[in-house]
Amino acid sequence: MSLKTKRMYDNFIIFTIGTFIIMGNSSTIDLSGGMLYKGLPVKITDLCFLLIVLKNLKLVIKPPKIEDNLFMVWIIWGIISIFLNFYIYEYDFPQIRYGILYPIRMLIYLLGTQYIVENLKRRFSFRKMMNKLNFYYTITCIIGIFQYIFYPVAFDFYDVLKSLNVYILNPDPHYNRLFGTYLDPNFLGSILVFPVGLTLAEIFTSRYKKRKIMKIVQLMFQILIVILTSSRSGILGVFIVLTVFFIIDIMNVNSKMKKIFFNIFIGGGSVTLIGLALTFNKIRVFKRIAEFKEDPSAQARFSSFGDAIDKIKDNFLTGTGYNMMGFVGGDSTHATGFGTNSSWLFVFITTGVIGILIFVSYLFRNIYIIYNLRNRKNYFYSNAIIAITVASFVTTNFNNLLVYPSWIVVYIFINEFYFKTQKRKRVVRKI
Repeated sequence: MSLKTKRMYDNFIIFTIGTFIIMGNSSTIDLSGGMLYKGLPVKITDLCFLLIVLKNLKLVIKPPKIEDNLFMVWIIWGIISIFLNFYIYEYDFPQIRYGILYPIRMLIYLLGTQYIVENLKRRFSFRKMMNKLNFYYTITCIIGIFQYIFYPVAFDFYDVLKSLNVYILNPDPHYNRLFGTYLDPNFLGSILVFPVGLTLAEIFTSRYKKRKIMKIVQLMFQILIVILTSSRSGILGVFIVLTVFFIIDIMNVNSKMKKIFFNIFIGGGSVTLIGLALTFNKIRVFKRIAEFKEDPSAQARFSSFGDAIDKIKDNFLTGTGYNMMGFVGGDSTHATGFGTNSSWLFVFITTGVIGILIFVSYLFRNIYIIYNLRNRKNYFYSNAIIAITVASFVTTNFNNLLVYPSWIVVYIFINEFYFKTQKRKRVVRKI
């Protein structure tokens, strides 16, 4: 490959990851005038990832190490469980064909992301690449501000997207909530733990005062965006990221730094609590938190948890098979994750206790490797990734994030880039 061709390909894959983050759920372009299943829909980012996989087709035939690809193992197990339940639930061929399409798509995303990392790791440092991701999320937030100000009624914004032939699945009637191109304020709020964590790491990594100030402003902007989503799970996720990040730092730095972190954490926390006390009843998301017992949305989630647990009891070991939940319940609209708001319950329903163990092992193995690859150079970023993982581990109980491409692809990308670019050293005890 010539140098010029190599640069063009690098720019293409940077465009792919940027487009993937910025467009969110607005990347499905309907070329058939609204008839999605009768015409020819084109999902821009799906097509880009597929092209990347085809470009690296020779690498596909190399057998991956199981311990390094537990997420792939889980996807494959989800497909296997479909066939294991063939007789139990009497799936027909069209149902099986439909069921395996989504895990195949996830495999394409996984492979495409790994190849993106392989191509970019020599051109960009980890820190520079994370800054790029942060930039893409900043653009996403700006689009969200535009939507929030000019299209506070969700269906007005949907009409704009539809005029651009964007296909929107099951649109919700949000009002005065920021959701931007992700089309769902709860998903957007939970996903923004990525830029919040990365910005937090950059604040403590940067040696330049002006850059620190700029990043502090950026962090405040990102938290404001989460507040404007009015997403309770988003606020919870941000709180967990901040808390876990500071707890890990306090546990591992010397006494002088402990004092600094303690002052920042306690001082900042006190100011925040005072601010919340003065504005709690005026900010919508905090009102939603206080009134969650009377909130139909919250109660519907709790109700779905009970229904999901009943389904788990029916097939505890292997589950129903990936993407087959709706066919078991007799409602094909629930074929993917629409039957429950909790990813952990969804994983349990569709892949059983075996699937849960594989997925939990995947997340905990990531935390273990990240922690053991920490060094002075990547110290704060490693803490941020761990904090993001813990936050997502919790918020995914309220949003089906684990199998949501806009979450899992970015999560895989950040972890793989970290693994490929950081040198193995002992855990940092003092800095």
